[in-house]
Amino acid sequence: MRRTSDCYSACRSDVGSDPPHLVAWRERLLGRYRYILLDAQYQKVRQGGQVLDAVTLLACGVDEEGHRDVLGCAVSLSEAEVHWRKFLASLKDRGLHGLELIVSDAYEGLKAARKAVFPSVPWQRCQFHLQPECWTVRDRTGLAGADRSGDPGASSIRRTWKLPSICRRSSSSDTKKRCRS
Repeated sequence: MRRTSDCYSACRSDVGSDPPHLVAWRERLLGRYRYILLDAQYQKVRQGGQVLDAVTLLACGVDEEGHRDVLGCAVSLSEAEVHWRKFLASLKDRGLHGLELIVSDAYEGLKAARKAVFPSVPWQRCQFHLQPECWTVRDRTGLAGADRSGDPGASSIRRTWKLPSICRRSSSSDTKKRCRS
């Protein structure tokens, strides 16, 4: 497992003494990726004798063969649109193309930047980020159906998360072929 400080130093672009292999990785050409997953991680960083809040913006891609790669990362002051837009534009400038789907949380700055840089690419809300919101909606609406823990609505929501994908359920060879490609 990589330490947060390792990721931070790999993503910084303001350090002049980076090793050549790190600079080459940060500036490499990307090519075609079918899907990208975008997220951010907040952390404390020390700069100029002060401890500041910073966010690492991260993009992971899935290529034609299904291989996952870290496409890039950037350290910013916040998740504001300006920072996400600069980060996404840098990925596009490095040759990122062929996107079929972007997966991310629904943060407003990210949504606006995504629409500006990749306007025609469909978007899906990340399941990990969506699940806590489902519990909030369940509490507000009083969804019925308690599970063994006595939590109303828990069994309904768990059944939804555990549903098999259409690719695994389908007996159609056409559907399975589409899911593999």
